[in-house]
Amino acid sequence: MVWFQIHPHWAIGIVVEVPASADSCYKIQPLHSPLLCEQAEPHIDIPSTRLRPWVAWSTPAITNPNLDQGGKVEYENLPWSQEAHSSSVEVDASIIKSRDVDVSFSLIDKLTDYNQYAGVYYGAERFWVGDAVRLKASRAASIEVASGREILVVVSIYDQTPLAAAGVRAPQTGVRVTGDVYRLESHAQLIPPPSELPTAVSADLSARSRFVITSTVAPYWTYVLVARQITVRLEDVKGRWYPGSSLFRIMQGHDRFQKLVETRGLSLQEWDETGSKMNEMGTGGSGSLNGYRRFGHRHEAFVKAIPSRVVFTPLLQETATIENNMQSLGLAPHSATAAQQPPNPSAQNMHSLSAPVTIIDLTVDDNEGMEFLADHDSIDEEFMKRMGEDAASFLNNDGDFYGGL
Repeated sequence: MVWFQIHPHWAIGIVVEVPASADSCYKIQPLHSPLLCEQAEPHIDIPSTRLRPWVAWSTPAITNPNLDQGGKVEYENLPWSQEAHSSSVEVDASIIKSRDVDVSFSLIDKLTDYNQYAGVYYGAERFWVGDAVRLKASRAASIEVASGREILVVVSIYDQTPLAAAGVRAPQTGVRVTGDVYRLESHAQLIPPPSELPTAVSADLSARSRFVITSTVAPYWTYVLVARQITVRLEDVKGRWYPGSSLFRIMQGHDRFQKLVETRGLSLQEWDETGSKMNEMGTGGSGSLNGYRRFGHRHEAFVKAIPSRVVFTPLLQETATIENNMQSLGLAPHSATAAQQPPNPSAQNMHSLSAPVTIIDLTVDDNEGMEFLADHDSIDEEFMKRMGEDAASFLNNDGDFYGGL
């Protein structure tokens, strides 16, 4: 789930197709109310420059008080028909559903008979075994995760409550994430990063040394192991880790990024603050008050907000990649993955047999988030120059921010 730009306005939608090449566009399905969701068509012309991570911004207030039930009434049961005359109904619908999704999760590709999974959809994001995630400082005080520069490299995703009912709110997710915690530190001497770090993290270290003004006393940055085999609750994960090199350009604009790089004026504080100001998963909805919801299939979290024909299939990484990742992390698969098992008949019955079904199969890009290494000549720099102004207009919320919907 992402923010995407329609002309001068921003809206909320889901990625239903990723580009096949660098010059291709994303297909984004906007979130709508049950009144319009079945008729809504996807936007097929959204370039990466018009996308923002869900955690980049916070949702504005709900305009219609009759729809603002604080999560106490489920999305599909709100009085949509009675409020059909309201000019803000579609805007409010996207806000309400996105907050609902923010406190939902779906496990991806069962790997072992011990309820270990290859990945998980958590709120608006997904991450896999082997990925880096951010931790909530208040939840991990015992290992001093407080600087905002700690990451957890995921070793295992384990479901403690495999029989929990789908779609029912619960105070906890019942999912545990185990991994090794690393902290970003500066040193007087060059220290190679740990070999266990994901490729994207190592590449971001190189970018930091190339682009950012550093201290003459301790100019070298690396990640230092803080603790091994730490287990946290899924809800104690802030969300995915984003490369600062890409995130800064996305949030501040490529034009400003390029100028700061050329003049060596990109300060360390400014670089780090771009990431530290990102939101955490679970705060956009009412998870702490009304509970989290698990779904067997990801599209079920968006029911009545996207067309029922849009179905997300299990997301399988290449089998060899999964096995290699597990072996390198000391795991061994004991059973077939979910996609190798017979399809779930209940999922097939969700949709009318006469209705066309759009099967969405997203693949994992090992270079995801590393666009800063590519040639930027094709980027519309005038457009990127306006990104800061766009963000400011969103935060000011002038009442017409969702006009594009």
